[in-house]
Amino acid sequence: MILSNRTNFRKGVTVVELCVVLAILSILLAIFIPATQRAREAARETVCKNNIRQLNLALTAYVEVADIPPPNPANLIGGWAIRILPFIEQQNVGNAINEGIPIGNLTPEHFNRPRIMQCPTQNGLRPFTKGGIESAHYVLTGGSLSDAPMSMELPWAASPDLSQVVKLANDGPHHGGYYSTGIHQNAVYFVRGDR
Repeated sequence: MILSNRTNFRKGVTVVELCVVLAILSILLAIFIPATQRAREAARETVCKNNIRQLNLALTAYVEVADIPPPNPANLIGGWAIRILPFIEQQNVGNAINEGIPIGNLTPEHFNRPRIMQCPTQNGLRPFTKGGIESAHYVLTGGSLSDAPMSMELPWAASPDLSQVVKLANDGPHHGGYYSTGIHQNAVYFVRGDR
C-alpha cells in the first residue's frame, strides 16, 4: 500500500462556521453596547453635576457681593444667568448683553449659552427655543439651582426661575428627575419628579 504524502485541505469557510462566528459576535455586541451606553450617560450626568456645582459656586460668589437676583420676566433679558457671567469667566459676554430689553432683541452672537450652562443630556434633546435662542438647561428654584424640566422652552438669557411645584410636576432630564443644589451648598443631590 502506497500512501500519498498529499493531503487534501479544504479551502474556505462553511456556512455553519460562519454562523457560529456571527452568533459569538452578536452575543459580544449585546453585552458591550448597553454597557457603553450606560457609561456614556454616566459621563453626561457627571458633566451636568459638575456644571451645576460650578454655577452654584458662581451664584454663591455673586450673592456674597449682591443678593439673589429677583425672578426675571420670561420675555426680558436678565436675571441670575446674566449676572453670574463674570463669575464663570464670561465677563466679556456679560458686558455685551443688555439687561431689561426684550429677549427678541438679543444679538445673534449671544443666542448660544455658555458651555458651562449646557447639560449634555439635554443638549441633543432640546437645543433651541422657537426664536433660535438656545434654551435654558438650568433654572433657579427658590435659591436652589437645578436642571430645567424637559418641557420648558425658555431662552437661557431670560434666566428661568421656577417654583419647586412647577418644576417637580414635569419630567426632568435624568431618569425623570433633576440634579439640584442650593446656595452655599457644595453637594449636588438628585430629586425625582412627581410624575
